[in-house]
Amino acid sequence: MTRAYFDNNATTPVDPKVAQFVTEHLNVFGNPSSLHQTGRAAKELLENARNQLAIAIGAHYDQLLFTSSGSEGNNQVIQSVLFQTLLDKKPRHILLSPLEHSSIRISAQRLTQFGIDVSYFPVLPSGVIDLEALPTLLKPHTALISVMMANNETGILQPIQKLVERTQNHPCLVHTDAVQAFGKYTVDVEGLGVDFLTLSAHKTYAPKGVGVLYTKNHKQLHALIAGSSHEKELRAGTENVVFNAAFGFASTLFEPDFNQAYFLAHYKTMQNELTLLCPSAVFHSNPQIGLPNTLCVGFPGFNGQSIAMNCDLEGIDVSTGSACSSGSIEPSSVLAAMGVSDTLNTSTIRISMGRFTSDKDIQKLLVVLRSVLKA
Repeated sequence: MTRAYFDNNATTPVDPKVAQFVTEHLNVFGNPSSLHQTGRAAKELLENARNQLAIAIGAHYDQLLFTSSGSEGNNQVIQSVLFQTLLDKKPRHILLSPLEHSSIRISAQRLTQFGIDVSYFPVLPSGVIDLEALPTLLKPHTALISVMMANNETGILQPIQKLVERTQNHPCLVHTDAVQAFGKYTVDVEGLGVDFLTLSAHKTYAPKGVGVLYTKNHKQLHALIAGSSHEKELRAGTENVVFNAAFGFASTLFEPDFNQAYFLAHYKTMQNELTLLCPSAVFHSNPQIGLPNTLCVGFPGFNGQSIAMNCDLEGIDVSTGSACSSGSIEPSSVLAAMGVSDTLNTSTIRISMGRFTSDKDIQKLLVVLRSVLKA
């Protein structure tokens, strides 16, 4: 049975072109830190990828660090606040949104054990943070603000550029987790004005196990993994040359404008059909202020996990929330922050389309949901 895959926000399949690139470069095995010819060949491949990714986000190649994942990059940014606090013993405050990936939320929460103050933006029912609350949330000792660019459950985009503009007269640094946005939406670090930005390869049709951390000024960052001079002494460990190169190559295949139109057409089709199937359906996503590949919808009176399981049995992959919490029966913290009731929260599924989503896949999903919602 050919499966229809609608969980692209959790991870994407490797694009055949990227897979071919990997196959063709597996013989580049040298250590990029070695000075001999074999090492230099690896170094050239690695730095070419760094340059490709820098071009993709409007950065200078020297501002990008290769990591193992978006989670690692997020942790490095958050824990740099702790390292600096331990060094100078000054009080510090971190401001987040409650919509963040667990690698941000949990990492920040751990810092409270060391006396670091952590607080959160309120969230509007639309899924956008309430920027009007910033003046009351910003403190003299606020060291970092971290707000993700696009939410993995709802696809809602956050006003990162406006956030940066409103903190220009404050010394705090601003970080955005752009893992979910990269490849689907234009990511421009110059326009955003952020100090740090994280990316992950496996959300962009490239292999898992590599990511990128952009830093406007690397002196504002502390090493999370120490041990050698790799990546400006900010990330010890021999780089994953071929997979990093694959990430760079994958970034050259992006067509954000095309993706917007392609996904929006499919989004509207499904929204119309699902509203006919279940007039009481509630859409937590909105392509006007979010990524059009993401359709997050609640079906009152139904159980989201049951819907997902029935889809699975029929060869369709959908999610009930973020992949990192898909095994949990707890309501989504993202939807809870938006004011969604527990009942509606647990009746929600996420349908996230990707580059290889076809009309046939859409029709198959709608046929199965028609059967499930009438059962």
